[in-house]
Amino acid sequence: MTREPVTLTVLDWEFVTYGAPFFDLGHFAGEAWVKDRMLDPSAREGSASRLITSSLFNKYRGMGGTIELERVVPLIAAHIASSLVTEKWATNDEEVKDIASAALQMVKTLEDGDMTRLKDDSFLNHVLY
Repeated sequence: MTREPVTLTVLDWEFVTYGAPFFDLGHFAGEAWVKDRMLDPSAREGSASRLITSSLFNKYRGMGGTIELERVVPLIAAHIASSLVTEKWATNDEEVKDIASAALQMVKTLEDGDMTRLKDDSFLNHVLY
């Protein structure tokens, strides 16, 4: 039995045509990073969060959009950092430090100008490259 392909459509009702697309891409990817991080490490590769975000970014590129890392990545990092406060999903102080460190490393990578270091984060490597 074969399954028909499924089409997923993402709509951003509150900000349609309001701002630059990198805001939506950054916040979407940031939320997906958080969901991915909640998984057991053995389940992250090929997770729904990675597949959906990768598909969104590829479709955006396919429609002529450009993913400007210097604009998208700070929003990913900001979303990750803010989720530590708003969602309180980290289970202990060590996990909070690790997650905050990951977000800070994203920003430092931009500051250093070596965008290839973003590949060190397995989620970003899967989604951005």
